[in-house]
Amino acid sequence: MLKKLWNDPVGSKMIATAAVALLAFVASYLAGWWPTIWDAIKSFFLWFGETTPTYNWILVIAGCLILLVCVLAVAAFRSDRRTITHTLYTQDSFDGLTWRWKIGAEGFVWDLYAFCPRCDYQVFAHNASSYRALDVIQYSCDSCGYRTGEFEETVEHLESRVMRFSQQKLRNGSWLDVVKSRYPDVAS
Repeated sequence: MLKKLWNDPVGSKMIATAAVALLAFVASYLAGWWPTIWDAIKSFFLWFGETTPTYNWILVIAGCLILLVCVLAVAAFRSDRRTITHTLYTQDSFDGLTWRWKIGAEGFVWDLYAFCPRCDYQVFAHNASSYRALDVIQYSCDSCGYRTGEFEETVEHLESRVMRFSQQKLRNGSWLDVVKSRYPDVAS
């Protein structure tokens, strides 16, 4: 069980802290420091009962409350304000469809999916050609009946083009407008 706790990041820190506290206790006891430590603790608690123009314990509680309010205000301000980075650019509209994807830190786009621009239902391409030899695809929505125009290319080519459009927007900075319209509360 001790080995399992030692491999756990929290458990190992608790064990190390307990070991250091035990060593400090033994070292201070052997050095004869405990009477001085107890005097310091007693003086600290006696100070709470002493008075300046007001009781010191009231000042300590008020100071702690002010510090708590300041910490909460800073935490609330920081959590509400996200900064715009290219990793927020995960959706855009191309060729009459809404496209969504995942994006890596380097701007690499993957897991590309098409969605209906009317009802946001995920759509898939199907063959729209009367002839098997021609690559003509069309996207249609099973939910609301929306249909795109026909694309005279393969699904792979269309998805490659969408990825390249999104990467072009990443390079030229026009992705910022898309992200700002989608996340109006995000700081620039």
